[in-house]
Amino acid sequence: LLFQGAGKTGLVLFRAIITLFMNAVITYFLVLKFGMAGAAWGTVAVVWLFVVPYCIIACSNFTNTKWYKLLPYKYIFKVAFTSAIVALTAWYLSDLINFKNIILIAITKGAIYGVLIFGLMLKLFREDFYHIYRQLKSKIQGEI
Repeated sequence: LLFQGAGKTGLVLFRAIITLFMNAVITYFLVLKFGMAGAAWGTVAVVWLFVVPYCIIACSNFTNTKWYKLLPYKYIFKVAFTSAIVALTAWYLSDLINFKNIILIAITKGAIYGVLIFGLMLKLFREDFYHIYRQLKSKIQGEI
């Protein structure tokens, strides 16, 4: 929306073309090396190594704002770090349980992650947690 508001929709097309090309090249080599998992990792790599920096730099340029003032990076990294720690913990704990069924493995990992992230987010980001809760509650009550 910021690109549209600034009249820079051509930059969105340019970014999409470059992203498509980079994704195809990087994913090709990662699929050769890692199989199907390489396709997912290639897309993630392109988003974080090109799309995010491109959007931040472009938005900072046409809003005349320094890139480091554009987003609350400290908060974003705090949430990302918390999520990564919880994901690694869930991965480790779920590996202690020797399920053979992929569905049970997914449910176990999801349940462990859900419980841990719920608790940590409630502890570390209490104000945001309640804000999201109130928004969801009002949406649900508004639809009933």
